[in-house]
Amino acid sequence: MLRLLLLLLLALRGQPAAGGATNDEEYVTKLREQFEYFKQLILHDLATKGDIVDFADYDLRTSSLECEEPAEITCNDLERIPDASCGCGDTGNLCDIEHKGNCKLSWQRSTHCDFFLNNTCHANCMCCISCSKNVDTPCKANGGVCEKTCGQFQYRSNHTCHSSLCSCCHSVEDKGCWKRNGLSRCVGNPAYCSRGYYQDDSLCESPSTCCIPCMALESCTQAGGYCESYAHDCLPGYYETQGGCETGNCRCCKPKTNRVCLRDGSAVMGKADICSPRFCPRNFFQYDIGCSSPNKTCYSCAAGGWQKCDIGDSCMAKGGFCSKSHCGSSGMYLEEPGGCTTKDDRPCFCCYPKCKFYNEEHHF
Repeated sequence: MLRLLLLLLLALRGQPAAGGATNDEEYVTKLREQFEYFKQLILHDLATKGDIVDFADYDLRTSSLECEEPAEITCNDLERIPDASCGCGDTGNLCDIEHKGNCKLSWQRSTHCDFFLNNTCHANCMCCISCSKNVDTPCKANGGVCEKTCGQFQYRSNHTCHSSLCSCCHSVEDKGCWKRNGLSRCVGNPAYCSRGYYQDDSLCESPSTCCIPCMALESCTQAGGYCESYAHDCLPGYYETQGGCETGNCRCCKPKTNRVCLRDGSAVMGKADICSPRFCPRNFFQYDIGCSSPNKTCYSCAAGGWQKCDIGDSCMAKGGFCSKSHCGSSGMYLEEPGGCTTKDDRPCFCCYPKCKFYNEEHHF
């Protein structure tokens, strides 16, 4: 007990007197390092005592079992802060100061961790970083939201988040994109203007761009062709011809033979729609009828497929999202049957986190 008191006095010895400067970052960092060092000594001292009475509910020999990965991991296992005996100390407090994260055991990775950073915490532990953590940041002050990655209808700014790994995301602003063509949308990254669309930066607030579908003239569609932007090659089995499209940003791609996927008249298809032998490109709805080929499966792809699923109340209540490609094999997300409704012939899946995080603590 005497040693415990001495260690506590040593841990507090370096604190400044009343009225002294306390906002020096280097001083605070050193103080925290000293405190962490003495804390580990105190815990070690307690663990070697057979008759602990000061902390009756603390038993290092029992708590060490909490460090090992359990046979069946529960949500409580993932959410809890590791026991001190696990040695998950924050090296130089980098996890907390630089990322506002928590040191977790290597097997505690969950959907709460947008990033699981190595070389920041002691022992076999990782820094769990949540980009959506409620933290006051320059990003938030400038109307942005910190996220792991910015979505299709967001752009990334240079404003900083609580972790350099997170992105500061802002909603795109339409300046005439949708009015130019009802199938067009502003996106934050030109990469989202995929096959079948061309870009116009003037119709969205910078740095966003407007993705406009290539519209085919009758001469192109009657020849079995479709219009493609110059940013992409024609589909396999098609060759490039000049003209045939409503704007000079696109050109008509015509079939080399009649064995490719062609419109068959079984569905009404628009000027920007295409036939594809594989899954339809990004931002196209996918249907099973409308196109056919003598020797392959074909899909009709309708332009304007910016949001292919409608999320239901049950999925939203569980913090889920809609996906066209199931919920992954990590086990961190589960599927809610009927939680999402598809807008085309390809099914949607509601994926919600196995462990929902309810902590609304505000950090400064």
